[in-house]
Amino acid sequence: QGYLAKFNEIMTKNANLAPYFLTLTVKNGLDFKERLDHLQKAVKSLLKSRRNFASNGRGFNEFCKIKGAVYSYEFSYSEQHGWHPHIHMVVLVDRNNPIQFDVRKPKESQLSKDWLNITGDSFIVDCRPLNGEPSEAFCEVFKYALKYSSMSISNNVFAYSHLKGRRLQGSFGLFRGVEVPSALTDELLEELPYIELFYKYTRL
Repeated sequence: QGYLAKFNEIMTKNANLAPYFLTLTVKNGLDFKERLDHLQKAVKSLLKSRRNFASNGRGFNEFCKIKGAVYSYEFSYSEQHGWHPHIHMVVLVDRNNPIQFDVRKPKESQLSKDWLNITGDSFIVDCRPLNGEPSEAFCEVFKYALKYSSMSISNNVFAYSHLKGRRLQGSFGLFRGVEVPSALTDELLEELPYIELFYKYTRL
């Protein structure tokens, strides 16, 4: 809800921006911690490349087109493929300079090539315009970190032991430092009747 309010405020002031739903994955593996560390390291490299391009104009990749984003990590597990860590994002880009990704030819898209260059072993990504209600995309991003119902209790406990204390969601770019104005419904309207309620806690 908090990020959605920031999103609405940003879009109100930046008519040139277009929202996209972006998913980044890394290759599945049996070592949960190693795959988790690998994904988080790749995301840090992504953010570093954006900062470097913004400061000196070097090292451009498709991720440098992102003006702001909110994200959350997600993890699933299957007996056949092992752990599947990935990250969902709502990203904002200039509508006149969109991220280069073709859903019909994902491997040939520059976004996939740039992600492979960052991770060294993974190219599977997805990037689609955010159509419909933005709230649905934000719910998709932040709905959960683990698919509890599809995992055994032991895997849930095992994953929790590695995820505890880690930051699994965040934002960058335009989503940082956004001040959302107070809703008009939170303000008292002058010259209208109202009732003041006073409460006091007491021991019985």
